[in-house]
Amino acid sequence: MEIKNYSDTYFEDVFEIIHKTIEEIYPKYYPRGAVDFFHNHHSKENMKEQLPYEFTLVVMENLYDGSYLCYLEMVKILSQKLIN
Repeated sequence: MEIKNYSDTYFEDVFEIIHKTIEEIYPKYYPRGAVDFFHNHHSKENMKEQLPYEFTLVVMENLYDGSYLCYLEMVKILSQKLIN
């Protein structure tokens, strides 16, 4: 397993994971309007604007059939503590 700082090279993978998660998990708990809101909130434009300013780690684990990628986003808590 490798843990790396986010860079633009991971953007498409992170974007895909976020939107797959929103589409597969969120409808179980939220109405369609909320799911659509989260898709729009995590648009490519919004993510490209926000990710460089966030503390995001990319965790990669090599599996027998390729690489598994997930991301951890911890910016909101850390940035508040650093600012105050």
